[in-house]
Amino acid sequence: MKQTFTVAAGYMHRLIQSLINWGVSEEQIFAVSGLKKDQLQNPDDRIPVEKYVRLGRMASELTHVPEIGLILGQHADFESIGIIFQLAINCNTVRESLLHIARYSDLGVEVYKAGLEEGNEFAEWSQQCISSRYLCVPLIEFESCQKLRVCKLVLGEKFRPVQMKFQHSRPDYVYKYHQIFQAPLLFDQEKSAIVFQKEYLDMPNPSPKPYVKRVLARHAGILARELERNKLFTDKIRRIVLRRLGSGSVSLEMIAKELNVSTRSIRRRLRIENTSYKDLLGQVRKELAQDYLREGSLSINDVSFKLGFSEPSAFHRAFKRWFGVNPGRYHRQAA
Repeated sequence: MKQTFTVAAGYMHRLIQSLINWGVSEEQIFAVSGLKKDQLQNPDDRIPVEKYVRLGRMASELTHVPEIGLILGQHADFESIGIIFQLAINCNTVRESLLHIARYSDLGVEVYKAGLEEGNEFAEWSQQCISSRYLCVPLIEFESCQKLRVCKLVLGEKFRPVQMKFQHSRPDYVYKYHQIFQAPLLFDQEKSAIVFQKEYLDMPNPSPKPYVKRVLARHAGILARELERNKLFTDKIRRIVLRRLGSGSVSLEMIAKELNVSTRSIRRRLRIENTSYKDLLGQVRKELAQDYLREGSLSINDVSFKLGFSEPSAFHRAFKRWFGVNPGRYHRQAA
């Protein structure tokens, strides 16, 4: 099944330039990522997200530093990533900035969804990877450090998070996290987030430019609509399936309700793109099953539940059909 999730070229350029500044050669970077220089000229151009994730996962090997995401994130140039950052810094308040970042999240990295949640006392500026297939620890570390730097830039160097959340498991070098974030840490969370006092949301940005903001918001809207038009309907359904499967519950009826369309309409549009809901669900389950068993952090029964199977025996039969071996044997071979 063709996948068309993308990342803005500006995000890729920021990561590449950070690695070059560290001392990794351009030849190594472009060989690993499969990119060409001319793909990075316009920060708003789109690049397959697999190339971004692949480079992120190879960063530790290229630099021989396990915590390289934390190191690079403290120094990377976030102004070069394109329209999202420029729009955010020209909003009037921190709340308005974060809401715009969440609204235009897909213009950055389609598989990493930004969000803002407000409670009675605290707020969370979050980022959630929609599937373990794209989960990359160095990239999460990289972005978390960038978020902290942005907060200190706007709110002052004395800013401290109330808590830091991470979607990945606790690393061996967790003491580095304590040194950088100076806040309580939570790992294996539903999403990565920086938690802070809600009152900060009403703080003004240093020097917003209303006219620039209006121009950028108009351009961001055009880019967002263009990105949406270029998506296959299959990809939209796939995104929802990936997100909902994490809770072990997904159905065509749920998806239809979320999209405010009929199940019949979904079936018709998928048929136009030469697939079906059954085939799409099976493909996503197959990919995730492979990822989960390679990671080895979940039991086979837990994987069965996360993929929405009614019982483990149904998962065993499906897995044997996909890969020719039962999940237990595949898990042992992967280990």
